[in-house]
Amino acid sequence: MSTQMSTISERLREERKRLGLSQGEFADLLSIHRNTQARYERGEREPDTAYLEALRAVHVNVTYVLFGLNEDQIVACPYVAAMAIEPGSVVKPITNAECRDMAAGITLQASGNALGFQKWFDSCQSCSLNPGKAQGRNSAYLSDSDISLLAAVLEGVDGALLTQGQTMHHAKKARCVAMLYRAFRASGKADQAMIEEAVKLAAG
Repeated sequence: MSTQMSTISERLREERKRLGLSQGEFADLLSIHRNTQARYERGEREPDTAYLEALRAVHVNVTYVLFGLNEDQIVACPYVAAMAIEPGSVVKPITNAECRDMAAGITLQASGNALGFQKWFDSCQSCSLNPGKAQGRNSAYLSDSDISLLAAVLEGVDGALLTQGQTMHHAKKARCVAMLYRAFRASGKADQAMIEEAVKLAAG
């Protein structure tokens, strides 16, 4: 028995118990034999499309059963919804974290800028669900350009320390980088001269 099937079977049993039904009662509700339900719950049989549709009809959280995800953990991604998917197939939903990483370009970079991920990333830039664009969704979110600016500031500080022959404690360096990042965020450009001056004052 695979770990995945065992996990699915455990969550299926959990959902049945949540509904307050015995295995026999649940099987009757789904119009299947009790032995068939028992095989699903033991992980001996893989849920097919018809079974999943029957589960949905009796208000079982199929997304949770298959993937261990609740509704507040997933995003109704328009890009995935628009993809041509074979009828009857089950596609893993996009989680909040996956939405964030794709919108920020992290997934694109990790894929080596694969064409499919590039199209997805491009779609994210105009999507109202993009955490970096949706107001009030996550004020602490860093967009792809924010990350690039932060990296430039960090590299600039490291370069200035090396040039000046200085060292800086991690905590002080973090505060210096944060201060400079906030100063440059409006323009989106790091000023190396300003970085060098800030490092000289902070490390001195």
